[in-house]
Amino acid sequence: MLLAQQLENVVQQMTRLENEEITLPILISSMMIPSTLTTKYFITVVYGNDYDATENITKLASKLYDVTLLSSITSTYAGIRNHIAKKRNILIPLIDVTKELEKKKREELFEMLKVGVNETGKVFTPKKKYGYDVGCPKILSTKERIWKEAKFDDIRDRFIIIPTVEFIEHFDVDYDYTPLFKAREEFWLSAASEFEQNLKLVEGVNRQLIAMMAAIYDISVSEAVDKVSIYQEFVKKYF
Repeated sequence: MLLAQQLENVVQQMTRLENEEITLPILISSMMIPSTLTTKYFITVVYGNDYDATENITKLASKLYDVTLLSSITSTYAGIRNHIAKKRNILIPLIDVTKELEKKKREELFEMLKVGVNETGKVFTPKKKYGYDVGCPKILSTKERIWKEAKFDDIRDRFIIIPTVEFIEHFDVDYDYTPLFKAREEFWLSAASEFEQNLKLVEGVNRQLIAMMAAIYDISVSEAVDKVSIYQEFVKKYF
C-alpha cells in the first residue's frame, strides 16, 4: 500500500474532512513536503469547531515525524522557538492555536509563524542578542480563522486550510506509529530526486505542493496541478 493511502486511512478513522476527496490529498501532501529540499514553507491549518477532530490530525503529524506535540497554550514561546531551531527536516505540530492567548505570547507566536515561512526566517531575543531559526513547515489545530489576521496579509498564500466536519474517534497516542515514521524516511530515500525533478516542471507558490502530490500519489504533475487547482477553488470561501 502506498504511504499516502496508509496516511489517508488513519485520518479517515479519526476525523471526517469537508469535501474529503479534494482536501485529503492536499493534507497528506502538505504533511510530507520535506523541509530540507525546500526554501519556503507552508503553514497547514486544520480548522473546525471540534478540537478533538482537528487535534487528531496534528497528533498524527507529530508521530509521522517523531517530534513533540506542542501547545500554544501550555508551551512557552521560547520553548517552541528553541524546539524548531534545534532540528532539521521536521514539521512542527502545534495545537490550541487561538487569538485569545495572552497578548505578548500571541504576538510572539504570530511573528514566528510569519517569518517562519522562509528558510532564512529568524526571530530574535528582546535585546536582539540572539537570533533563532524558525523556518520550517508547521501544522496547526484551531477553531479560529487565524489566517485572516492582518499580520498575515503578505503570507496568506502560504496557508493551507484543511476544514474538518466531524470527530470520529480519538487518536490513539499509545499505538506504535514507528512503522509510519520509518515509512516516511524510506519514502524519501527513493523519492527525493523525483520531487526535485517535479519542482522543475511547475512554477508559483504551490509548486512544492504539486511536486509532492505527484510523488507521493504516483501521478503526473499535470494531474497534481488539476487537483491543487480544484482545491484552491473550493477553499476560496474560507478566505
